[in-house]
Amino acid sequence: MKNLNFSLWLICLFTTITSCQVKQDPRHLMEVHIDSLYKAEDILREVADDKLQQWLLQDSTTMLYDFPLLSDGLLNKAMSADGKFVVYSWHTFRYMYRTVVQYIADDGFHSFDYGLISYGDEESDNKDASITTGIQCFKDEYDRTLYLTHSYGSSTSVFDNYHNQWAVYTIEGDSLITVPSMFEDDAEGSRTDRLDFQYDLFDWNVRNGDYNVSTLPKYYDADKRSLWIPDVDDEECMTDKYYQYTFVI
Repeated sequence: MKNLNFSLWLICLFTTITSCQVKQDPRHLMEVHIDSLYKAEDILREVADDKLQQWLLQDSTTMLYDFPLLSDGLLNKAMSADGKFVVYSWHTFRYMYRTVVQYIADDGFHSFDYGLISYGDEESDNKDASITTGIQCFKDEYDRTLYLTHSYGSSTSVFDNYHNQWAVYTIEGDSLITVPSMFEDDAEGSRTDRLDFQYDLFDWNVRNGDYNVSTLPKYYDADKRSLWIPDVDDEECMTDKYYQYTFVI
């Protein structure tokens, strides 16, 4: 009986210590603080956007953090299988995007942001700011790790106007660079650096009964490394015609 009581005491002690360690994790404390700002008045949510962005830019340990609070409806985190490339993206409350990129190069941790981009900001240099939904890893013939990314975002001041984009990156030295000519047109044999198309989301929803942009098909077959890009008419409505490309490695 004494041994049983002692065992139970040890279990309780271990649980208490573990719980304290979790609560004292500086990442958890920072997330709780930022989450509280997001739940406050609008002016504090702007402060929260700034704090979240700076935190991701400065703290390399966030690459391995799950963000249990912020990932519930706010922060989107896409991470490569090798753990060396992460893209965070989120909508601000003023219908804008924020995007932060982290990667591990030969000399260690790097990060940068796409800044603040509003829907239809024609003057912005940061037109790639969007929601990245996935990163896939591949090895090419030179043993480089290639990262195929898919992202979507609004491309004009009209909320219903969206774009989808695929691009390929690699880490070279201390830099994250775009890999050119990775997509081959199956019909013509020509190569291009990235694939994208712009479409009217409202038209898509009328025909398919869904207003959630994240549920749009990715048009990608991982096994065959094939992508299908829909033809878009003058009204930016997707037609039944597709262009097929192959991701060449």
